[in-house]
Amino acid sequence: MRDLTNIRKGMQVYGPDNRVLGTIDSIEDKLFLVKGQRIPFDAVDRFENNMLYLKTGYLENQQNLKVPVVEERLNVAKRPIEAGAVEINKTVTAEQANVPIELRSEEVHVEERDLPERPMRPGEAAAVFQEGTIRVPVRAEEAIVSKEAVVTGEVAINKTMETQRQNVNETLRKEEVQVNENYDKAAGGIVYKDTQDYTGQASSDATLSNQGYATQQPTTTMASSVAKFPIETGMEVVGVDGDYVGRVKEVRDSNFRVDRKMQPDITVTFGAIQGVNGDQVILNVSGDQVDLI
Repeated sequence: MRDLTNIRKGMQVYGPDNRVLGTIDSIEDKLFLVKGQRIPFDAVDRFENNMLYLKTGYLENQQNLKVPVVEERLNVAKRPIEAGAVEINKTVTAEQANVPIELRSEEVHVEERDLPERPMRPGEAAAVFQEGTIRVPVRAEEAIVSKEAVVTGEVAINKTMETQRQNVNETLRKEEVQVNENYDKAAGGIVYKDTQDYTGQASSDATLSNQGYATQQPTTTMASSVAKFPIETGMEVVGVDGDYVGRVKEVRDSNFRVDRKMQPDITVTFGAIQGVNGDQVILNVSGDQVDLI
């Protein structure tokens, strides 16, 4: 069983492949710092002669860490609302109407006349010498007035849809990531630089540690590689397995920069080139190994 109380400042720390990671700078609660990297106590495998070795697979697990970078997007939707109303008010007014009409009526004219004497006719004798009133009806016309409602017009209301453009202003947040790398730089064919700073796009140089995939070549070999493998801006860069890495952004004396989409640029030494096929630069590491530390 490991005695974690033996962990002390200044101890040499080795990875599972016996590669020197550095010395312990400080010790905190259940972890220690090696060149800025926080390593928990449970990553320790064993102690040997004041040297500390980490467990197999620990560094590989750390290489696959994924840190999400989040930013807000503005989504603008529409919904119907009542913006107001059009009101139509009706009022009732009265006016005097004058309609001419002709009415007929009977008029009675009474005339008393003298006749020559004659004998009474049959039937006249029954009514003689009787008192009474003879009623003669007189007829006339009168005006009958009635009213009815009729439609004399209408008010038509039509609605049309109009479109107008508006600008929606809102504050959106997004996360920015600053990665500070503090560790011994390997001397392989591809080497990391100290810092990178990106917010969804590569914004600074980053170079890769070869981790043994490409052997460091002498300066004369690098110079001969330039002549053997002519590199030009815009050429496609792929891994030895054919995986796409990026495109050549800038060619320098002993290395060249590779532009990668949504990732930091990398600087690759000529010693990490396996070959050039037309407009394609082939590295001697696979595409998924260029980010290994």
